[in-house]
Amino acid sequence: MYKLEFKSSTKKDLDKIPLKDLARIRATIISLESNPLPAGTRKIGKIKEPSFRLREGNFRIIYQVDFSDKKVTVISVGRRNESTYK
Repeated sequence: MYKLEFKSSTKKDLDKIPLKDLARIRATIISLESNPLPAGTRKIGKIKEPSFRLREGNFRIIYQVDFSDKKVTVISVGRRNESTYK
């Protein structure tokens, strides 16, 4: 089991999401505890600690995985648009 952590700005991201989509997104985030790299996960960025993105409908969940500490850090959640990956 991996431990879930959230950046402080993630709460603001989740508050902006409509309730009908929020339950589905939360279930996907919680599933990262048991499998941090589910099918459909894409690696983004070429930095020291790579980030991953997971598609959930029109929304993207961007997160990092620390395999040594067994920790998943959710960086942002938002609707896919021009500024999603910046």
